[in-house]
Amino acid sequence: MVCIEVQVINAGSNVAKNVRVTVPLLVNDSAYCQYNDFKRTSHDYAISGSMATFNLGDIVPGDADTILIHYDITVYPVKVLPAREIMSKSYSAFHNLPAVEIVALALYRRDST
Repeated sequence: MVCIEVQVINAGSNVAKNVRVTVPLLVNDSAYCQYNDFKRTSHDYAISGSMATFNLGDIVPGDADTILIHYDITVYPVKVLPAREIMSKSYSAFHNLPAVEIVALALYRRDST
């Protein structure tokens, strides 16, 4: 679980009325992770695209309010191969191609130049 915390402090001398805070959300799934669930705590919110706007109400001078955004994230393991191993696997894959495909590949390259 990942938690993002946004704290809003009224450092002024007047009451801040109808305070709204817009926060970017984590929304893009990738080959490396997936965002399973978005949860929020204690504030009303509206989502538009990849942004969430939280309504904090009024904040008196010197007071603070905190928005907590919880994500349930699945992270997929990633194996980074050294360049030497990548080259070795590529070389092996190329040399294990059937002879007919290698000839066709060579002819195609010769004709395309």
